[in-house]
Amino acid sequence: LEQQRWSFFKPTDLERSFGYKNNPIELKTSAELPVFLTGRIDRIDASDNNIFITDYKSGEGPGNGSFANNEDLQMAFYMLAAEKLYPKKTVLGGGYLSLKTRSRKGGIAWSATGNSEISVPKDNLFESWDEVKAAAEKMILQQVEPLYAGNFALAPEKGACDYCELRDICRQRVLAKNVEEVEQHG
Repeated sequence: LEQQRWSFFKPTDLERSFGYKNNPIELKTSAELPVFLTGRIDRIDASDNNIFITDYKSGEGPGNGSFANNEDLQMAFYMLAAEKLYPKKTVLGGGYLSLKTRSRKGGIAWSATGNSEISVPKDNLFESWDEVKAAAEKMILQQVEPLYAGNFALAPEKGACDYCELRDICRQRVLAKNVEEVEQHG
């Protein structure tokens, strides 16, 4: 069924790495410092002139977070990477496919994909690729620039520590325990 819905797109790449030796993806901070993006895209589907990104999720998926509110950084990374990986094709957007529910949810798009199964939040729809690209770069740099300035404030979303790969070395739990102790002992 999934394949029928995407008949005009064909899987082109699975587990496609980006930002390593052969595919450098670089942004510049406001101070002209380099920011290199690296990662791996689960699936890239292509038609004659377009590509669409799919990220598989083992659970429900990330929901319909707002790209405009910096809630979909992962797909922003992937879309910028896809543009570099496929310079002769247009990035239409990207979305998430839950392996648990076998449904698509969330994502970003700037053009009609021709697939009614893709539900993109209203504020994640854009008029042009240039608009998406500018918003993605801005969002990524808004997250990175404070790090370059030495600001490593902890502000995880509720439940994020449960699946974070760095939970065993992160100071978030230590700080949370200290807050609990202070509240208990006054």
